[in-house]
Amino acid sequence: MNREQYAKLTDEEKRIKIAELCDWTNIIVLKPNVYRGIVIKGRPPYLKDRPELHGEDTIPDYLNDLNACHEFETYAELGMSEHSGKAAEYSALLRHIAVEGGRHLFSATAEQRCEAFVLTMEGADD
Repeated sequence: MNREQYAKLTDEEKRIKIAELCDWTNIIVLKPNVYRGIVIKGRPPYLKDRPELHGEDTIPDYLNDLNACHEFETYAELGMSEHSGKAAEYSALLRHIAVEGGRHLFSATAEQRCEAFVLTMEGADD
């Protein structure tokens, strides 16, 4: 996936893509009604190896929640450690995206972190 393809995704598609990369499963989208907006639910990754346990949770709003971004960054570090260079690739790409958006690496927005994460994990091909 490249930056142009990522930009074409809706916010809901971006959240689902990140959740899938973080091993969320059984993802469903509940359409909005008069009481709430769109809700995206799924089976969290911590239940992945526990088939005897049933449960679902709301997928975090990665695009607007820095705490959720820190969770996927921590999760990704575990996976990235198995693939040499991925963590460095993520940091370099995040730095590029943040600077391009007028920010420094450590003040990157949640949206910028999401873009860098997806492009790193999917293999940016621009």
